[in-house]
Amino acid sequence: MSDTNGAEDLGPMPTPQAEEPELVPGGVDAIGEVSDQPVVPDLAASANPATENAPAETSEGEDTSTKATDDDDDADDVAPTEESPA
Repeated sequence: MSDTNGAEDLGPMPTPQAEEPELVPGGVDAIGEVSDQPVVPDLAASANPATENAPAETSEGEDTSTKATDDDDDADDVAPTEESPA
């Protein structure tokens, strides 16, 4: 082993070169231009051909109204025995 710097052994420095730009910036998995419109529009349930053979109960709306979701005007009219044991 010698005590010299060793820089003389490396030879001349290479000349830097610019590379060509990437054809697809970010690589092959990069997301391209994003459209604000959906690629496949959402279909209404009645327009969906897969729901033609579905039972009628699945296409009807569900009644979710209760005393608790009705107007707050009669909220005090509930008897204590009918209240939820929360």
